[in-house]
Amino acid sequence: YFIDLEIETQQPTAIQVFYDTGEGFSQKFVDKRRLTGNPRPQHLRFMLPLKKTRALRIDFEKPASGIIINSGALVCLKGGSRTDIDLNGLEPLHNIASITHAEKRAIISASGPDPQLILPIKPNFNGIPFLSYLWVSVTFMAYPIVWYIMYHYQVSFRRPFFQRKRITP
Repeated sequence: YFIDLEIETQQPTAIQVFYDTGEGFSQKFVDKRRLTGNPRPQHLRFMLPLKKTRALRIDFEKPASGIIINSGALVCLKGGSRTDIDLNGLEPLHNIASITHAEKRAIISASGPDPQLILPIKPNFNGIPFLSYLWVSVTFMAYPIVWYIMYHYQVSFRRPFFQRKRITP
């Protein structure tokens, strides 16, 4: 699983993403990327830990005023699923002067060093694609077993169970 962010900034900075897997935010689950001062959007992809992620904490290295988060998405490469993140859920945590929402974008102004944001994530996102894969794999694994039973016991749904005969070689 990944989180994709599209960010614009005029100043070079770095972004760190901390993950809350139920034990709070820690240095154990952190990912860091550099942003160049570029008016064009920059695409960043962060890998989510295997544990269920409850929230993200987004830290900027420098006081970053005028950072624009254009979009965000949670991505599962195996299942091909992509869930857009509602940027209205962004919450200021530390040294954020304002978060302005316009046209599905979030414009962030920092008020001091080490600005931090929190982004809650749906608690069941990480488990949804896994269950569909589990169902498909169990179905394919069960097919030979069902075929064996039907062939060797001459299972027919027209006869009652107690009248079925077993074929002996």
